[in-house]
Amino acid sequence: MQKSKNKKNDFSKLTANSYKLKATAGFTLIETLVAIAVLVLSVTAPLEIAAKALFSAFHARNQITAYYLASEAIEYIKNARDTTFLNDVLNEARPIQDNQDWLLGLENCKRTSGGNEECYIDTTVPFDPYASALSNEAVKSCPADIGGDVVCPKLQYNPDTGLWGYDAIGNVTQAPETKFTRKIYITPQSNNGGSQDEVLIKATIEWAGANPLQATQSFTLVGSMMNWERK
Repeated sequence: MQKSKNKKNDFSKLTANSYKLKATAGFTLIETLVAIAVLVLSVTAPLEIAAKALFSAFHARNQITAYYLASEAIEYIKNARDTTFLNDVLNEARPIQDNQDWLLGLENCKRTSGGNEECYIDTTVPFDPYASALSNEAVKSCPADIGGDVVCPKLQYNPDTGLWGYDAIGNVTQAPETKFTRKIYITPQSNNGGSQDEVLIKATIEWAGANPLQATQSFTLVGSMMNWERK
C-alpha cells in the first residue's frame, strides 16, 4: 500500500509541458520581389538579343534587295543605250543619223539644269528607243504631287515569276505592292567642248522603316555611262 501511495504522489507532481512547433523560415516579400526581378531579367535579355538579331537581319535583307533593284535599273539603262546603237546599225529602215540622240527613249529620265525630273523603269517591258515620251511603257516620268515633289509609284513583286515591275507584271495578274520605291535620273556631263558623251545615272531605292517611328530608309547607287563612238 505504501508503494502505491508513493506512485500517486509521483504522478501528482508531474506538470504538463507545452511544446511549441517552430515555423520553418520562408521567403520575405523583398526576397520574392528580388527573385521575380532576376527571373524577368533572365528571360527578357535573350528575347531582346533575339529581337535585335531579327531587326538586323531584316535591315540587311532590305539593303541587299535595294542594291539589286538599283543595279538592275542602271544595267537596264546601259542595255537601252546598246539597243539604240544596235538598232541604228542593224535596222535598214532606220539608217544611222549623225545627229541622233544616243539617249533616245530615255527622255523621261534626263534631268535638266536645276530640274528635279525623275523616272521609273519597268524592266519587264522591252525597251523601245523610238517610243515617244508619252507612249513609252518601259521608261515613264514620275508624276509630281500638289507640293511639286516628285512621287514615283511603289514597285510590285510577282511571287510566281520572281519579277519586280509595275501594273500587270509580265502581263499576268496584278502583283502585290511592295514597300520599295525606285527613282532614277540621268544627268548629262558636259565635256570636250560642250558635247555630252557621258552621263551619270543615279538610282535611289526608298522604303519605310520597320516601325512607324523609323525614318524612311534609302539606298543610292551611281553609275557612269559613255556614248559609243559612231562611225
